[in-house]
Amino acid sequence: MSAGTGAVVVGGTIAGVGTLGIGLGISVLFASDSRPGNNQAQNKQFEAAMKENGIKKTDPLWREIHDALHNEPPKGYKDLLKFIREFLDF
Repeated sequence: MSAGTGAVVVGGTIAGVGTLGIGLGISVLFASDSRPGNNQAQNKQFEAAMKENGIKKTDPLWREIHDALHNEPPKGYKDLLKFIREFLDF
């Protein structure tokens, strides 16, 4: 199975487009400028961003970064990656 693609439309314009294939061809759509609306999509987006930065769920940093996000305004995928890298001081 292959990953599909999609677009997020905000106010009549495309805010961001992207997909990430995980495992058995499951696709995760992420927007570059806005956080996904439901918690499951947010969790998948967070998981993808953490994996992109080489952090496993078993690493204590996973919980630290997740908890730190609760004090932040909503973030799209690109801003989430930036937040994680700044948290890690990359």
